[in-house]
Amino acid sequence: MADKNQFIKQLGQNVDKIRKEKGLSFQEMALRCDIEKSSLVKLANQGTNVTVSTIFKISKAIKTNKSSDAGPRLPITRLLSVLSSKSL
Repeated sequence: MADKNQFIKQLGQNVDKIRKEKGLSFQEMALRCDIEKSSLVKLANQGTNVTVSTIFKISKAIKTNKSSDAGPRLPITRLLSVLSSKSL
């Protein structure tokens, strides 16, 4: 398993990728997540460590109505799936 710093950096990169895919500014994403814009920017650009609560807020904000073969996916499940993807 990757070390903590690498995991946090990957988290920030993946959250930022999703933000861009949704066409959201940092401000719009922060409002949807109910977090400070500065926290989101730090996560995306520097891989700042965040709380589980913040991860949950982000996962709720990026949820989609898409279903996989296994059925609908919970927002946190999607986020964790994205986080574990090394190709992103």
